[in-house]
Amino acid sequence: MTERADGFQVSFRHSWIGRALRLFFPYGALIPRLRGLRPVSDHWGFDRGQPVDRYYLDRFIRENGRDVRGRVLEVGAPRYADAYRAEIARLDVLDVDSANRGATILGDLSDVRTLPNDTFDCILLTQVLQSLEVPVTGLVNAGRAIRPGGVLLASVPAISRIPPEGTGTTWYTSFTEPGVRKLCTTALPGFNVTIKAHGNLAVATAFLEGRAAEELPQSILEYRDAEYPIIITIRAERPAAS
Repeated sequence: MTERADGFQVSFRHSWIGRALRLFFPYGALIPRLRGLRPVSDHWGFDRGQPVDRYYLDRFIRENGRDVRGRVLEVGAPRYADAYRAEIARLDVLDVDSANRGATILGDLSDVRTLPNDTFDCILLTQVLQSLEVPVTGLVNAGRAIRPGGVLLASVPAISRIPPEGTGTTWYTSFTEPGVRKLCTTALPGFNVTIKAHGNLAVATAFLEGRAAEELPQSILEYRDAEYPIIITIRAERPAAS
């Protein structure tokens, strides 16, 4: 709504600004700008290059690579841990699926019996919590499994396409930065936690369209707008025993 000097309310459509915009930009001219009803990639951009969310996730792991040492646990497959084999004394892979032959620990992260307490120097928990019915339970169990002085490196999705049914991937929750902060406060008391949201409006739009990171200018990728995150990263360090 707009308001005239006499206080009379008129709609934007019927205001002089609205009439002028319609004169120079008729509604029909906007139709070609619509992106369409399907993404350019049905695979989050994997078939076009590096998915946009992986750009931030890969950088997050590289920046914290010094934490991937000693006894390490990763969920599903050692996608990130493999790059740090020289620093890893023992590598475990957790999976609920017994068909995963690379898994050394079979079980559900939501089950308190799955992981031993005070065991791991580093746990890599990337893009996992959204698949748990109760994310806080899984995060509590991961935190208990970290030994004093150890680190949890995790990430969760924010603005994202949801995997379609029939892909074998269950997706219960997408996250916000305040929500992740509350989650960590509840699940990881006493940990030193650093949380960061990554993305902006252009990045979120490109990610939803299925575009790859290589298709975006570096300046766009590096611009951060907390109102449009596509991924949120977490580094949580358990204080060393005194």
